Parts: sequence; C-alpha cells; structure tokens
Amino acid sequence: MAPPRSDHDSLYAFGVLLSIAAVFTDGYVQPDEWFQSAEIGARDALGATIWTPWEWGGGADAIEGDARAPPCRSASFPAVAAHAPLYLLRLFWGSGAAALARPRAVAAAVRLWALAWSLAHDVLLERVYRRVGLPPSNVAAALALRRASWGVWALECRPFSNVYETWGLTVA
Repeated sequence: MAPPRSDHDSLYAFGVLLSIAAVFTDGYVQPDEWFQSAEIGARDALGATIWTPWEWGGGADAIEGDARAPPCRSASFPAVAAHAPLYLLRLFWGSGAAALARPRAVAAAVRLWALAWSLAHDVLLERVYRRVGLPPSNVAAALALRRASWGVWALECRPFSNVYETWGLTVA
C-alpha cells in the first residue's frame, strides 16, 4: 500500500498544475518573454521574418529595413531557451512554415521547455536540501512552497534569462 500523501505533496502537485496552466495561457508577463528569446529562436529555427531587435544586430532604419549589425548580446541564452525547443518543433512538423502557422504551439514549445528546466531545478534543489541535512518534512515543505509561489509557477515556465540564471546558480 502506498504511503498517504502529505499536505506538502498536495501543494507541490497544485503548483505543478498551476505551472502547466501558465504554459497555455494567453498573453505574457513582460514583452521580453518573446523579444529576448522566442522571437530570435523563431527566426533562426523556423525561418520567421522578424524585425530583429537592436540588441541582436537589427537596425531601426525605416529605409534600410532590418539591416544586420554585430549583436551586442550573447546568443547563448536564446540558444538554450528557444532554439532547442523550436528546432524540435520543426522536426515534428517538418518545416518552419508549418510550425509558424501554429503560433500557440510555438509559444507553448518554448514555455514547456522552460517548465521542464524548472522541474529539473526542483530535483536539484531537493538534493541540495538533503545534502545540507534538512529533515525530509522540511525538504517537502520547501519544495512545495517554492513550486506554489507565483514567481515559480508563472515565471519559471517562461523563457526569461533569470530562469536559466537560477538554474546555473543551483548547479554551481
């Protein structure tokens, strides 16, 4: 017989459900969710025609159009946050145009990818908590409170650089 579920387990599960719901909601928390990663990923992985933001080497000149210049930001973040899931999406549909015809799928792919990283972050945190000697009930409480907080269920399922910086800090 399986052990009874604790309130912490139920709260954690509720936080996961909130995170999944946040993946499929309309709108965004901040425009950077799209402009800092998904838009660049859609351009590179799916062939989307975009007006490249200045930080990625785009130009604001109305006559010259989207003139290319050296980017002032590293491509490492969008490569992790958006390129990988959008290349997978392209493999699934066979062409960039087919994926671009499904804008909700493009947004969901990037958000599901971020959610997977966030859940992996929970696993790493559990190991850290146990390694420093927290009692199991405190580990469960800490993970449940983290997962059920707005900052985690709403933001860690979105392609913000902070999500991946948090991951890097935990790994370090």
